[in-house]
Amino acid sequence: MRILHHISDKPYQQRVWVRGEGPESDAFEEDEFDQLDQINQLVSFLAIEGAAVDEQLPIQMSIASLFRQDDIQYAFYDNSAKYGIVPCKSWYKKQWSATKAFVKKHKKAILIGAIIAVTVAVVIVTAAALTTTAVGAAALGGS
Repeated sequence: MRILHHISDKPYQQRVWVRGEGPESDAFEEDEFDQLDQINQLVSFLAIEGAAVDEQLPIQMSIASLFRQDDIQYAFYDNSAKYGIVPCKSWYKKQWSATKAFVKKHKKAILIGAIIAVTVAVVIVTAAALTTTAVGAAALGGS
């Protein structure tokens, strides 16, 4: 749900769709680390949904390693004109490698989870369409 909340955020929608500036952002909250976290959340959700009962514990242990927080995620820099804290690129590369390894190891469960998610979405949309049609027909028949 956090992913949906992020892309449905009004400033994000204004920037991307109204002003056409693209999804890129200089905001700290929307940096690449947040995007990596969202990717990890999505693949974790799909893996859990698609996992067999006996596969869930190992997948949950792998998920825990995806969301570990290291103390050395950020580096301090001195640019003589200004000081600041920047994301540590080596940490990002390690995390991205861990995400790729997780997907490779659990690709079957992730694919099954994606199929389940799409199927549920199709059923919900179909049920909503049928309900709307039935309500419309009842309204016309009752007049």
